[in-house]
Amino acid sequence: MKRPKKILLLSSNYKKGYMRNARCDFVSWSGTQWYPIQLGYLGAYLESQGYVVLLVDAQAYNLTDEKVGAIFKNFKPDYAVVYAGNESFDFDKALTEKITKEICPAILAGPFYAYKTAGKRIWGISGCLENGVQQWIEQGADPNTHVFGTYLPTHKLDKIPFVSEFFAKRLHPKYYRTPSEPWPFVSIMTGRGCYWGKCTFCLWPRVAGSQGYYCRSIPNVIDELRFIEKIRIYKSVMIEDDSFPERRIIDFCEAKIKAGIRIPWSCYVRAELRYETMVLMKQAKCLNIHVGYESGSDSTLERIKKGITVDEMAAFTRRTKRAGLHIHGDFLIGIDRAEDEIDKTIRFACKIRPTTAQFQVYIPYFEEEIWYRPWLERKARIAYQHFYSDPRAWPAVMRQLWKPAVLRQSIKTILGVKG
Repeated sequence: MKRPKKILLLSSNYKKGYMRNARCDFVSWSGTQWYPIQLGYLGAYLESQGYVVLLVDAQAYNLTDEKVGAIFKNFKPDYAVVYAGNESFDFDKALTEKITKEICPAILAGPFYAYKTAGKRIWGISGCLENGVQQWIEQGADPNTHVFGTYLPTHKLDKIPFVSEFFAKRLHPKYYRTPSEPWPFVSIMTGRGCYWGKCTFCLWPRVAGSQGYYCRSIPNVIDELRFIEKIRIYKSVMIEDDSFPERRIIDFCEAKIKAGIRIPWSCYVRAELRYETMVLMKQAKCLNIHVGYESGSDSTLERIKKGITVDEMAAFTRRTKRAGLHIHGDFLIGIDRAEDEIDKTIRFACKIRPTTAQFQVYIPYFEEEIWYRPWLERKARIAYQHFYSDPRAWPAVMRQLWKPAVLRQSIKTILGVKG
């Protein structure tokens, strides 16, 4: 009987606080670290295909090069997949070449890889990682090739083992935190791609879900929530779909309520849900919705093809608060092209007052760098100071202060201290 092939999946340790497993990569000011969700689904899929898989999140675990080297030596993988970041791309590429030369065939993968290499034909795997990696292996694991994984339809997505079960066996939840979610939480996806998919600045839908929006069946998702509730490891579930469509939200909530599943959950939505839908979400134990407001300028929103106006976003926010849901608002500092427009966005955030807010320095994935980043970082810190110095923000802050990383960063932000 042939020995099963062994595959090591790696998120490398680039620098302290770096976060490459989110929709954009940067050094997090709040100590946030998301689960390596794309590697998680890849690992769960490969195991279902008979491979032996080891997932190493060296970034979240802060593993030294020596420790990672020892893991490779002990596991003796036949193949390795390195999840590339944007900022860390050259580092990840060099590491992949070193692994290939000294240990086993290795290849870069993921949305950031697809963005960095668009049109350049640099070796790696883009698109759907599950069948992309399997195709690479079955074709001989040539480290100098490029593979694009095509999408998996619903019946095949339903056959992938639950990523929450894969994570529960391999990753300690203490390493994964974000200020907007209860701890410990776990991330899952119910669908791939974005049903809107028009925003010009957004990375994942354009490189990971470029083939449209395709999803698991609602019964399959409910089965996973039932599993998560049963194992009693996590306090909440973060649904990492690029954007949860309203019709699918309704079907999901009705099924969750009918199943009697009570674990809280959060998700990403566009600022266009009806009040009745949000009431249903509250009944289904929705805790927090992440909303990409991006800008407080209608001209900017039109330019980036957001498909919504400032007034519509403000009305949506009022509906959400009336329904009793928390909002984590995402704002991009620098996507507005003039300082007065940036200030307008900061004023807008302080006016509509989501429960918590993130002021992310804009990363221009699809256009040339046009902003002076240190200056933008100062503007982002000013935005945080304005937002969180308001007494109306303090209840949300106080709920988070038991988390040491959040406490340290809250103090630094209010004082205007860098780092």
